[in-house]
Amino acid sequence: GFQFFTPDGTKIYEHLLSGPHQKRCMIDRYGNEVGNFFNEKRKYAAPLTTQRYLEMLAAMLNTPARLSIFFQNFFRHVPEQGEYYQSAHQTIRRIFDESPIEKMQGDCDDRAFLAENILRLQGKKPFVVYIPAHAFCVWMTKRRNGRVDASCIDGSLEHNGVPYGMRLQEKQSAGFRTASEAYNAVLAKYRRPKSLVPLANDDSIVHLLDINNPDRRISMSVSNFLPPER
Repeated sequence: GFQFFTPDGTKIYEHLLSGPHQKRCMIDRYGNEVGNFFNEKRKYAAPLTTQRYLEMLAAMLNTPARLSIFFQNFFRHVPEQGEYYQSAHQTIRRIFDESPIEKMQGDCDDRAFLAENILRLQGKKPFVVYIPAHAFCVWMTKRRNGRVDASCIDGSLEHNGVPYGMRLQEKQSAGFRTASEAYNAVLAKYRRPKSLVPLANDDSIVHLLDINNPDRRISMSVSNFLPPER
């Protein structure tokens, strides 16, 4: 078995993949175990809808640690032939044999659409960014001092270009002056020779995917990643 604890000693994840008591579960703030959609569906007398399950996830995955460990341990990346997009509602049901310990399955855009759905329910402003042959979910926040942070779900959680749990350098820890600096930090790992991922400025146009019309690429300037002023 395996358990994951936060630095303050709070257990937030556990799996036991053999024996008579197999499970894969997050632990919510009340100490309750929360498994995949089919595992939770078996617990309720009333039918559990996919929308209600997504709302449960949004309420539970309310810290970077929880968000990161969930996408690492509840989603399996499965390459697909051709362009087939599944919604968050379809992804949480795509579990082999409806097993209580199996992971959801999908490719990069399916994971991104799932993350986008959960984050929107949390009141954030996420977008599914499309670059050649890949997609991932990005959102930004603005500090009181005006500095900008960018987070990304692509396999697991990254913050200002650094995987969750790794130490931030001084520049990354301080946040960035502009949306484009934050966006460039997120995309640094994709910017290899001949990668076709150029450096951006605040007026640069990026391409997004929309689950309601996934065959159409939406164009948006980098500055629109910023949440509205409060």
